[in-house]
Amino acid sequence: MLTTNINDCARDTRSVDGESLGVRPSGSLRAPVVAEATQAEQATQAEQATQAAQAAQSPQSPQSPQAAHASHAGPAHTLPVVPDVLVIDTCVLISSVLRPLLLRMAKAGWFAPVWSPIIGDEWRRTAARLWQTPPVDIALQWDALQDDFPAADIGDVSHYKTGLQRSDPKDWHVIAAARAATTQYPSSTVAIVTRNIKDFHRAELRSLGLYLFDPDQLMTRFWSHDASQLQAHLAELPEHAHVPGRESESLEVLLKRERLFRLNRLFQTSTGTRA
Repeated sequence: MLTTNINDCARDTRSVDGESLGVRPSGSLRAPVVAEATQAEQATQAEQATQAAQAAQSPQSPQSPQAAHASHAGPAHTLPVVPDVLVIDTCVLISSVLRPLLLRMAKAGWFAPVWSPIIGDEWRRTAARLWQTPPVDIALQWDALQDDFPAADIGDVSHYKTGLQRSDPKDWHVIAAARAATTQYPSSTVAIVTRNIKDFHRAELRSLGLYLFDPDQLMTRFWSHDASQLQAHLAELPEHAHVPGRESESLEVLLKRERLFRLNRLFQTSTGTRA
């Protein structure tokens, strides 16, 4: 079992979430006699009525993972964006805490996980180096991930690097995987989760319609959409992250070690265990 995580990546936790507030103008005094609607107004009213009737009869389109979980937490417009599709960078996927947490959430339908052959190569090389594990065993573990998520490997993404300039070139392959995902998953919200926030140029990603999160940002956003379901996943995390031959660690210890400080505060507050 893989046991080590990379925690020396830089973090940038700046984000602003909010919503627009509209002001409804107060109504004017009504005249004692109501004027008849003009022909144009009548036509508009009839068209609106027809559209409303058609909308009522139309079947509902399938919910995305984001919409499905948002339905548990209130009106969607009050919630920050969470991804339907998530490109998991190597430094997150290699964590023995974040990997089982995110992949169990993916299995439960929170999002579709994505990686590329390059991310797979990085994962195998890093794991073999950090854990002094034979490459054959590492390859078997990576193959098991492919079996669990056969659609996750997005394939060759080299041509999606074209035009990238402002992010760190060594991470262009991660952005390329996200760009490929926007093609494979049209009309979906695609994001990258990484610890290497400083290596990605936010404006460049925004211009491509992509979101960028560090793990703590991502998990706190998921919490805002469905805290009760995420609590259930977190409660199981110490068991799934346990390394045979070592003492079990509490959830608080695991979350703090992974720098999930905001998520830990939310969980501890929700369970009444925070001082």
